[in-house]
Amino acid sequence: MTLVPEPLAPAAEAARESGRAVVELGLDGVRTKAALMDRCARELALPDWFGGNWDALADVLADTVWYPEPGARVLLAVTGWREYARLRPTEWETFREVLEAAAESAAEQESEQESERKAGREQELGREPESVVREAAERGVVDAGPRLLVVLAREPDRTGRRGRR
Repeated sequence: MTLVPEPLAPAAEAARESGRAVVELGLDGVRTKAALMDRCARELALPDWFGGNWDALADVLADTVWYPEPGARVLLAVTGWREYARLRPTEWETFREVLEAAAESAAEQESEQESERKAGREQELGREPESVVREAAERGVVDAGPRLLVVLAREPDRTGRRGRR
């Protein structure tokens, strides 16, 4: 997955319309790694066991304990990130990698769970996977997409024009 800056409003609106919870992580004023970890802990309501380092952040974001409700599909919108990215480019790159890994982990977990569910249904129904998929498509059942999507919200630069990163 590649994180590409996007305007937040259209992404959030589309996410809500599709039944996703939108979680905003505002990084305005964050200038250090410690401040970033504190902001993540506070705004994402991370559990007490969150250790405040990159590995702990990767672990907790790969889990669904921070989701607003069990089984939710989430759009994590990171806003106000440009200053931190400019001041701490190496840390910013690490943060992006952690976000990408969390989204990939959520997709892998979901794929494994779906494979297990399909295998169970196929075994129960005694049918081939293709027939189960074809039947679902005929009924209009559509996959809602990955459990976790991450967007870096594009924001106006200091001149008032939209950011280009």
